[in-house]
Amino acid sequence: MWISISVAIALVLLAVVGYLLASQREKPIEDDNRYMMVYEDGLFELFFGLLLIAAGILLNYYAGMVGVLFALLYPFVLSAKALITKPRLDPSELPNDVAKRRQLSMFVVLGLFLLAGMLFVVLLEVQLPVLRGWLDRYLVMALAVVLAGLLTLMAYRTGAQRLYLYAAFVLAAYLSSFWLAFAFPLYLIAIGMGVMVVGLTVTMRFIQEHPKLVVSG
Repeated sequence: MWISISVAIALVLLAVVGYLLASQREKPIEDDNRYMMVYEDGLFELFFGLLLIAAGILLNYYAGMVGVLFALLYPFVLSAKALITKPRLDPSELPNDVAKRRQLSMFVVLGLFLLAGMLFVVLLEVQLPVLRGWLDRYLVMALAVVLAGLLTLMAYRTGAQRLYLYAAFVLAAYLSSFWLAFAFPLYLIAIGMGVMVVGLTVTMRFIQEHPKLVVSG
């Protein structure tokens, strides 16, 4: 099972890192792309929350589909940005090129770090089956600690305070496993639901605080 999960996560991370590397270009960034940098609308939380819920469901049936969930769900984020975010923010309010490339650089480094970790797990599973028992025992703990740490780092670097809450979600889900004998996919679903609730709250607040711009002319 861990091979399927690790390969799926590695494929998602590879796709994300590839996209970010392609975005690290020198030409000016178009306004349409700047809207993807806006995190105050809560749409990315809704996206990742739905991603976690879908992953938790699919792990019980077909783990290989987890790797393509990102590509299947990401177009909905683009559509939501066009419908919700773009009509409410003036281009002058959008982040500049320097800020975008700084954020992209951070995400590329984090993505490569996670990708290397997932590939290392796959290598251990395939080449050293004797360590399978160790992985089954400690992999979830390692993933929880690393993910919570990365979320905390991203919260510190980006100033997005709610990322601290998501890190707490991850740690709470792991610690609860000592008392609640739930399957791993159920924890993904629970975390995803928590992220979606926060994301929906942020989105509703964004809509209230940013009415649609009046088009002149």
